[in-house]
Amino acid sequence: MPAALTGPIARGDVTTLAKHLHSLSAFDSKVRNLYKSLGLATLDISREKGVANPEKLSLIEQMLNIPD
Repeated sequence: MPAALTGPIARGDVTTLAKHLHSLSAFDSKVRNLYKSLGLATLDISREKGVANPEKLSLIEQMLNIPD
């Protein structure tokens, strides 16, 4: 149910997502990769929800696809 989605991806909050990715760099790459994978899956739900700016979601998608 897309309406129930909350968080930085649901809002298109690029700044918070960048902070999360930076903080996760202190952890094993598996943790960061899991976060990225889940984030990419969340993008589809956020787009379906239709609240976040599509351009910001595209930027988030690019950020999540940058290899470690």
